[in-house]
Amino acid sequence: MSDQTSYTYQARVRGGTDGEQHGNFFLHEFFGTKAVQSVTGWQGGEPVVFYTVTVRSAREVEDFVRYLLYFHEERNDTRWHWVKGGLTKRKVVSPIPRTYNIFQQALCSCWRFDILTDTPFLGKLLYVDLLWSFENLVTRIMRQIDDRTNGTRLPSWYPLRRSYDKLQYFINAAKRATHKNAEGDIVSLLNQLHSRRGLGYLHQASYYIHPRLISLLLRHGADPELWSPRQFRKRPVHCLFLVFQNRMYTGYDDTDKRVKRCLRLFCRAMPRVPLQRIPSEEVPDSRDQRKRCAQKWNTWVPEDRWAAPCQLKHLCRCSVRRLLMEKACLPDGIFLLPLPALLHRYLNLEHD
Repeated sequence: MSDQTSYTYQARVRGGTDGEQHGNFFLHEFFGTKAVQSVTGWQGGEPVVFYTVTVRSAREVEDFVRYLLYFHEERNDTRWHWVKGGLTKRKVVSPIPRTYNIFQQALCSCWRFDILTDTPFLGKLLYVDLLWSFENLVTRIMRQIDDRTNGTRLPSWYPLRRSYDKLQYFINAAKRATHKNAEGDIVSLLNQLHSRRGLGYLHQASYYIHPRLISLLLRHGADPELWSPRQFRKRPVHCLFLVFQNRMYTGYDDTDKRVKRCLRLFCRAMPRVPLQRIPSEEVPDSRDQRKRCAQKWNTWVPEDRWAAPCQLKHLCRCSVRRLLMEKACLPDGIFLLPLPALLHRYLNLEHD
């Protein structure tokens, strides 16, 4: 861990300038009233108050994150709810809107101070962010990278490289954290579907048609066969085809090239593409765009990924990766296997 940097938490409160009434409770309660500075401004005709406090060590970050999680669990412990029989006390999970921004700032400070990704409270913080925020931090970083790169190869200039390093840090933390899904099975946080839209990280990267993001997620243990119960049981490759078919990214000139690269990665990671071969003759002539997309999709997917048996080496790759994924050992576990370097790269989805 590094103690050579500092990080500033900023709480933005709208609608008033009274410190006691509208100040951020978490910053005042943990750091003390004297340590929290406030600046009042105006935006859109209403007052906005900014409360800031700076931390300068990894120990302060850890203590503050633990305090946030403790207070969040206490706040969600019990609630009174009105039911038909009267007031009933029961345990529920209740969102705290004012803590969304603070939770995500706490996550960024963990990355800034290089707190170990296998620290338990970091996984809990990621889970709370995924469960309640309107747009979780990992998805936000993926969207920012996609907007600034148009899905192409990431350049080496400094700000964008830091965003990519930050994303890789949180992906490493998510794959080491485990939680129970709706069926009660223990799965990696990287494959959780508790977001507002019921989509996982790999579903989001597929919607962005970003091959480098999809490659990063797959190599770190994202499950390509995970289906979303809220989105008509869509798998990530379904999301990719949906975006390609409807041309949601009409401003991108290289959409075909990007979809082909993404589809090649899914074909490497899956024993069978979970889409039936699309007969282009069934698409009405009035929708030429969808017909052309169906024809391209048919030519890009190999024949043995539809119904014919796959090659034995590909099935072995999928089985080995599945075992390593269940133990959260991807991709590091691949290079610990007593295999030649060529097979290491094959298992790591670097070539067909």
